[in-house]
Amino acid sequence: MNEASVIQKIKIEGTVELMSPLIIGAGDGAVGASVEVDSQVVKDKAERPFIPGTSLAGALRHWAWNTTNSTVALKDELDEDFDEVGISSILFGDFNSKIGSTQSAIIINDIVLEDANIVFREGVAIDSVVNVGIDGHKYDFEVVERGATGKLHIEITLRRVHENYLSELEQLIKTLVDQLKAGIRLGGSTTKGFGKIASSDITAYFYDFSKFEEVKQWLCNKPSSNQYEGSLSNVSFATNTFYADIEGRIDSSLIIRDYGIDFKGEKINAVQFKSGKNGHLLPTIPGTTVKGVLRKQAEYICRRLGIDESKLDPLMGIDLDFRTKQGAKSRFIVDEVYISEGVKEVKQSRIRVDRFTGGVIDSALFTNIPLWQEKESGNNVKIHFEIERCQEWEAGLALCLIKDICTGRIPFGGEKSIGKGRIIGESVNIRYDGQEFNIKSFGENNEDDSELLNLYLEEFASLGEGV
Repeated sequence: MNEASVIQKIKIEGTVELMSPLIIGAGDGAVGASVEVDSQVVKDKAERPFIPGTSLAGALRHWAWNTTNSTVALKDELDEDFDEVGISSILFGDFNSKIGSTQSAIIINDIVLEDANIVFREGVAIDSVVNVGIDGHKYDFEVVERGATGKLHIEITLRRVHENYLSELEQLIKTLVDQLKAGIRLGGSTTKGFGKIASSDITAYFYDFSKFEEVKQWLCNKPSSNQYEGSLSNVSFATNTFYADIEGRIDSSLIIRDYGIDFKGEKINAVQFKSGKNGHLLPTIPGTTVKGVLRKQAEYICRRLGIDESKLDPLMGIDLDFRTKQGAKSRFIVDEVYISEGVKEVKQSRIRVDRFTGGVIDSALFTNIPLWQEKESGNNVKIHFEIERCQEWEAGLALCLIKDICTGRIPFGGEKSIGKGRIIGESVNIRYDGQEFNIKSFGENNEDDSELLNLYLEEFASLGEGV
């Protein structure tokens, strides 16, 4: 047999579900693009939104490159030397200056999304100092609402040239299946809560082409006897990523304004924003809101400590400057917050008062429907964020943000000046550098945790010394 002979086929199949809204833009030149929308989602000829195979391949390649550390030695036939490359390069293909290029062994189909609901989202840039919108920085974009599903199909062909790396490749493929079961982010604005997909029924089928019966199963498109179903318990956490999970409740009320909603035939100015399938809409704090609020607070903390705010750019991200050709993708990742229980919508009517006469201004009655906490107990608000390739001073900054969230110092949404939007944290789970910290009440943890967490805080505070 030559090196191109097929020795194994692997088929990965499952049903993918959008766990958060998806943005995969069609570009400015999209046919029929509306001038009223800054970004439209990509659609096929039947106007169905889909996830291009290139998008999923890129996301999986990025994940594999960042989370797998195993390497294998590839032999250079010209000088009998060896070169260490990541096992992910064998699966996804790569170009290495010493050994030349390696062809990708993986084929990923487009995922057509069924039962998809395309909705519009709005965004605006906020000045972090004066806390108002920046002129000319409002934008509108299309997203595929969460809940849409599609069929996943991945095919992997292993050849004789891969024979020495079969055990490493099989382990990588199983780890990939585990991650797809847990969820992976793709598309646009993934650091702002968009683009998380997961497959609860994902299965990998391994066909050994040295066995006639398994070749027959492959040709007849039948399941193989050697199968692997993804397991959430096998998903590992990257040691250089800071993970924070905060559970809490709304202090009193919350409103992320959604306008133009007919509420039982009544004229309502604004209601709490919701996300999800029709009939299964949940009150939502958008990822753009969470990210924007936390960035603003991080800038405030830096100013108070005398730390140069530009140090946040490699962490929070910075737009590409076409004059300097400099930019940075954010390493600070947040999830959208979906509130499923323990809250209720209650109308709140307000008037506008003339501050000189103390009388009511005519035609200045307006009614909103914010979200109210039903009970003073109950962890129904779950905030999750991550910092990839986290440094110790960034872990210290993250602890400051966690403390401010848990103590209600960071309001989310509108009408903050009248007490809305404050979250009270009840418990925090932190994973970083191979350690896990569980804080039931901020400031109350075991002695060892305190010493290590204080070290991160001191590392961050030291950046402002002498300024």
